[in-house]
Amino acid sequence: MWVRLRTDGACDGMPVQVLTGRLERLKGLLGTRPDACPVLLTCCNSVHTFGMHYALDLAFVDERGCVRKSLRQVGPKRLRSARHAVYVIERPCKAGEWLTCGQKVELETQQRFEALQLRSIVKVKFQRKEGKPCVR
Repeated sequence: MWVRLRTDGACDGMPVQVLTGRLERLKGLLGTRPDACPVLLTCCNSVHTFGMHYALDLAFVDERGCVRKSLRQVGPKRLRSARHAVYVIERPCKAGEWLTCGQKVELETQQRFEALQLRSIVKVKFQRKEGKPCVR
């Protein structure tokens, strides 16, 4: 599944692949190239870079969507964690903006139609009264 990050600044609109399975999360970006797309590791507060051939940028996010810890250029053979994080966003290290501590992150779901072209952003919100999804 793919989502798009919505933030109040850096990385707004960045497409991210969500990894939910245990083996998917364990692997993360391992075996990919430095131009790989960012990934979001669910149910995760710790990341390793053993076996990586390039550095990573990491953002540990809590249940409120607040970035608890942001790290740049985490090299191979490292272990990093953040105590209250519930998911981690990781990408190959690159110049430019990255998420910062305290920054608010929201996720928008999107449908994937062709190879790497991402379109049709659909934001799903739940109505409090009926508990049914409301698509905008």
